[in-house]
Amino acid sequence: MTADQPNTPNKKKPISFLQVFFPAISIIIGAVIILAVIRLDHFDSQPGDSEHEHGSGLDIGHILPDFKLETTKHETKQFSELAPKLTLINLWASWCSACVSELPSLVNLRTQFQGKGFDIFFVNIDKNPEKRAGQLMKQFGLEKLSSFIDPQGKLPELFDIQVVPFTLVLNRERKILFSLSGEGAWETLEFKKQIDGWLSE
Repeated sequence: MTADQPNTPNKKKPISFLQVFFPAISIIIGAVIILAVIRLDHFDSQPGDSEHEHGSGLDIGHILPDFKLETTKHETKQFSELAPKLTLINLWASWCSACVSELPSLVNLRTQFQGKGFDIFFVNIDKNPEKRAGQLMKQFGLEKLSSFIDPQGKLPELFDIQVVPFTLVLNRERKILFSLSGEGAWETLEFKKQIDGWLSE
């Protein structure tokens, strides 16, 4: 400032709306993105990554109360009457593409561990299982395996699940050893080793 210029006080620049709220908006957007990535990572998980995978709120180690299963011939059985040493329970629906996609690998898995104290209970939750579900059971040979129906949705309510396919691994005492929401890669070496480990307990 020269001697000839008037001595005027400095004026503060007004703070804009964006200057105040942009940092807060950026933090919120960042948090939303992080949560979305975590959710996607959860549903992309596969058997063998961890024996503690469970998106349903069922805790590993929790013991379920005995429950009923309805056979495809509409006979009611208690799980305790049927359970081998180790049981994988797979809830599936005919309208669920991921459910149908993983059925062949589950059938193969059962065949590989047949006679070793391991079985897979295929539970269809269609409201009208005699239609499309019945066709798929024949296509994949499920009618000759341990297949059940749950048109009233009792097991999804018991397990408190909202997503199919949903899979649980239980021992004979109905202790939860593993659970997974979504499609799994059941024929991986890691998961087969895990089954061997459970059977040896």
